Amino acid sequence: MSLKYKLPALDMKKTVFWNMAGSVCNAANTILMTMVITRICGAAIAGIYTLALAVAEMLGPISTFQVRNYQASDVKRVFNFHEYLYSRFISILLTLFICIGWIFIHGYSNDKALLILLCTVFKFLEAYEDVYYGQLQVNNRLDIVGRVFALRVVFATIVFIVLLAFTKNIFISYSVYIVFSIVWTLLITLPYANNFICKDVTRLHNILKLLKECLPLCITQFLLAYIISCPKYALDKFYSSEIQTYFTTIFMPASIVNLFTLIIYRLYITKMADDWNSGNIGAFLKYTERIVLITFFIGILATIVGWFIGLPILAWFYGLPEIMNYKVALIIILIGGTFNALTGWFNTVFTIIRKQQIILYINLFAFVISLLIINHLAKQFRMNGAAFGYALIMFILSFIQTLTFIYFIFSQQKKQKSN
Repeated sequence: MSLKYKLPALDMKKTVFWNMAGSVCNAANTILMTMVITRICGAAIAGIYTLALAVAEMLGPISTFQVRNYQASDVKRVFNFHEYLYSRFISILLTLFICIGWIFIHGYSNDKALLILLCTVFKFLEAYEDVYYGQLQVNNRLDIVGRVFALRVVFATIVFIVLLAFTKNIFISYSVYIVFSIVWTLLITLPYANNFICKDVTRLHNILKLLKECLPLCITQFLLAYIISCPKYALDKFYSSEIQTYFTTIFMPASIVNLFTLIIYRLYITKMADDWNSGNIGAFLKYTERIVLITFFIGILATIVGWFIGLPILAWFYGLPEIMNYKVALIIILIGGTFNALTGWFNTVFTIIRKQQIILYINLFAFVISLLIINHLAKQFRMNGAAFGYALIMFILSFIQTLTFIYFIFSQQKKQKSN
């Protein structure tokens, strides 16, 4: 018999709070760990870590197969929980093979290879627990998702920092960080999710169908993750690990726009799916437009703050006065981050309406452009070139997505009127 914890009463205020807390803790975790590694181990080791993290972030969409939003919006319960779970085992195994192949193809040093492998293994854990989060979310228990996730991130990060301070060894510290997170998931997360899991008839053809349905989402997010990390790969190819650290440091504020947009739209995914499936396009569009406007508002605010006090705060926080010369790159990255957040939102919208094939072609186009220009820009203009390449690709991507969405909605409304 599976272990179960009693569910607390549903409270919308707590749902908003814990959803926000989980997203903030996740973003702060990356920032804090990078800062601690930089201060304790130096800019060179931090550069290796940020490269490893970039590779793991790129492989993350394959391990999850981008099923979470699909699962959370599966209000008709087309697939059962175990079909989502078993499909996740397949995607994790696939990611392991790709990770090993990526390491061998690029011929990384032992330190880089080991850290890439460790960061990817951690992504496996996140992919596994993500299935249980999706089960809680589709049953309107985002409050539990946010709480167990936020607390796991907080305690695991404390364990990592304390160990790194004593051992000065990132490999030992990160390994223990992974083990702690696994134990937390098994003993804390799963017992809450078990309240919504029952014995189902699991069909192989449903598992394969689910993977087929989400394959465009997986490829799309993989391409997007590669595009986002492409400037880091280019800088790693042409410059030292220290430059990698400087770029990653000024790239951090771009995640703020993504963070707050994510906090907001996660609250609406299931509701918007209900509106779409019931034909309430007016309400669906209202939420879509609201989040677009909020995204631009947060992006403009972040850019203004970044212009005036961004670099001094980052230089002090990370102990890197060398980044003070990169104000232009920071502002370009913040603008690109705004379009990146918009792209993430439209990816979710297309998933809700089950038109994920559309975004695959759009992202494939942007991916090809990134291959053509980012290496050249980074080599010629260093940090500014890498930043401009990122912002340009994000703008192109979000612009095409917006036009495509408008065209599709007009077509749908015209179809409704004719019926």
